[in-house]
Amino acid sequence: MSEYYLELLTDLGVHTDIISSLQNKGITQLRPFQYEALNIGLQNKSLVVVAPTGSGKTLIGEIIAVNRIIKEQAKAIYLTPYKALAEEIAETFRSRYPISVGVATGDYRDQPIRSLGAYDLIVLTYEKTDHIFREKPQWLEFVKVAIVDEIHLLGDSKRGPLLDIVLTYLLDKNIQIIGLSATILNPEDISDWLGAYLIKSDFRPVKLLECIYIAPEAKLLVFDPRPQEKERYFVSYDATKMDLSSDKFVGPIDKFLVKDAQDNGSLEGIIDKT
Repeated sequence: MSEYYLELLTDLGVHTDIISSLQNKGITQLRPFQYEALNIGLQNKSLVVVAPTGSGKTLIGEIIAVNRIIKEQAKAIYLTPYKALAEEIAETFRSRYPISVGVATGDYRDQPIRSLGAYDLIVLTYEKTDHIFREKPQWLEFVKVAIVDEIHLLGDSKRGPLLDIVLTYLLDKNIQIIGLSATILNPEDISDWLGAYLIKSDFRPVKLLECIYIAPEAKLLVFDPRPQEKERYFVSYDATKMDLSSDKFVGPIDKFLVKDAQDNGSLEGIIDKT
């Protein structure tokens, strides 16, 4: 089966309010790797999901967390390394699901930690999470799920040690972990350490253009990885330093994509997605 209708989630125990909320936002189907992950994660088992950006891996964590919030009156936390994205993530939850959502980052110093207990789901930076874990507010006892975005940063020299501490706390408290990453070198090692199931997918909603920088001509060689294709398209390296919205940059790439779509009979599909 290439796609799974959202209604099938009722068989996995997903609350009907979640299904209705997603359908109202135009989400009616799941990709195979999403269904596979949900089939495991909805049994309160930890996951590490590795899939390209835009593939829908975040939706897996959303459904699992919100389902436990609604059905168990539990709380969930969403961990992100990027302070700038925290409010955007929170707004996604607020707009999709019938739950209360709070945000706590370094910019929220005046907000008492204990007041975060009023929310069903709290979006936190790694640093704020570590601070909260040290403070041990009473509401932490009700946290049953932690969505950990960019979990590959565990190997980062700057954020890795802090993330290690946070994950160790989650493991010690037996909190379900949903680790998300678009790129990770050792997913098996991380999933083994977390006692989590590993779900991998190479699905990409948008075609990936692979390029090689050629010197001294200062050109980018854009190529089609299919062996039967012989065509190559050169883009000036200077053009890549322009504003990405510039016609001088977008034009050559646009022509390449359109020609590729015409050759493969998929032009209509590309137009529908732009």
